[in-house]
Amino acid sequence: MSQLYQMQLSFDPLEDRLQFRVNTHDKAEYRFWFTRRYVRLLWAVLLEMLKEVEASKRYTDPHIQAAVLSFQHENLLQQMDFSKPFENGNQHYPLGKPAVLLSRISRKKREDGSQLLCLHPKEGAGVDLVLSENMLHSLCKMLSETVKIAEWDLRLQITQTFPTPPAYAQHLN
Repeated sequence: MSQLYQMQLSFDPLEDRLQFRVNTHDKAEYRFWFTRRYVRLLWAVLLEMLKEVEASKRYTDPHIQAAVLSFQHENLLQQMDFSKPFENGNQHYPLGKPAVLLSRISRKKREDGSQLLCLHPKEGAGVDLVLSENMLHSLCKMLSETVKIAEWDLRLQITQTFPTPPAYAQHLN
């Protein structure tokens, strides 16, 4: 996949799903469906990716991490331009024109420090998106706002404290 150019997220009330569209610099468009369940999984992955952002890694206290990240998020969003319309009329659709229903999600860290968001259907091809810090914050903003429009009763907040990994205990009798 070529370098990411634009992202768009919209709610389709008939489908009761979010449609995620991605344009690349080489005029390719990818279309995906997010279900409510998938959005909950995606949000957890996005928070983990945000946790990897350099400024929040400096602190070990989850409350301080959340505060720093919230401050960073607001600063970055003020610098972004969300007014530019999504460009239609792309020349090709590598996964086809209909949106692909996603069911798998993961993240990877590349050697250069950038992060990949891996979005895939149950079977077939998906995409691995290289997300800069700005793109990551943009996607979080778009997702939280679109979920409000969908009225799915999900609270997607950057300010929430990062969860502490659960402690697992095994009891042997």
